Amino acid sequence: MGEREKGRDYSKLSLEEALELIQYAWSYGEWFGMNELGYKSGEVRGLGGKEVAVMLSEYYDDRFYFRVIGEEEIYYRILRSKDRSQEGQLETGLITRWEKDRDMKEELGRGKIKEKELFQLDIKNIKEDEYVVAMEGYIEDMLLKSGEKGEYEIYYGEYEALNKNKVCLSAGVIGEKEYYIRCLIVKYGEGKYYFWPVGFGLDGSLEECEAERRHMNKVCIERTKQLKRYRQEIVIGG
Repeated sequence: MGEREKGRDYSKLSLEEALELIQYAWSYGEWFGMNELGYKSGEVRGLGGKEVAVMLSEYYDDRFYFRVIGEEEIYYRILRSKDRSQEGQLETGLITRWEKDRDMKEELGRGKIKEKELFQLDIKNIKEDEYVVAMEGYIEDMLLKSGEKGEYEIYYGEYEALNKNKVCLSAGVIGEKEYYIRCLIVKYGEGKYYFWPVGFGLDGSLEECEAERRHMNKVCIERTKQLKRYRQEIVIGG
C-alpha cells in the first residue's frame, strides 16, 4: 500500500467545505447500506435538505462536529481518515454520534445539506493496490471453491482505510450469477491477509452473497456498478 496521505487541516475548514464533507460522509453511508448493516457509525439518516450547525475543533486538526437544527441536542463527529493512502478511499470516517464537549468551538455557521446521492458527488476512482489485488484473489477462490466457471466482471465500490493494516472493501461480482462481497481485510505480514466477511448475509458463503438471496446485495451491486470506480475482468476455471 502506498504512503499515507497527510490530509487537509479540518480545524481550518470553511463552512462550505464542512457542509460538503458532511454530505459526502452521509451519502457514502446511505449508499452502501450502513444502516441496513446495523452500524452505529453512519446511523444518521435523512440529512438531505436539513439545516445543520457546524463546530470546528479547539484542539485537533483531524475532526469537526455538527448538529441538526430543530432536532434534539444530538451532536455528531466527522473524523479525517489518518490512514488513507489513495483518493479512492473514504476521506473521512463514517459519521458518529458524539457527546458535547469542550473541544467544540462556537458555531462556525449554519447551512443546508444538499439532497444528492453518492454518484452525483465527486467521488474518486479506486486505484489498484495490494488490498484490491488480494480481494481479487479472495473472490477467485470463492468462485472456484463453489464450482463456478466462466467470465466475471468485478466492480469495486466501498473502500475505507480503518487503520494502518486494515481496510474495508466491497465488490459487485457479475457473471452467470451476481454477488455482493464485502470484507474487512487485515494485513498480518508481507503478502498475508485475513478476510472477515462483513456483508448482508448470515455468513461469508458465496450463496449468502448472491443478489437474489438478499435485497441489499442486489441494491449494492447496482449502486457499485453505477459509481464506475474500478472494474476488472477475470476468468474462472478457464
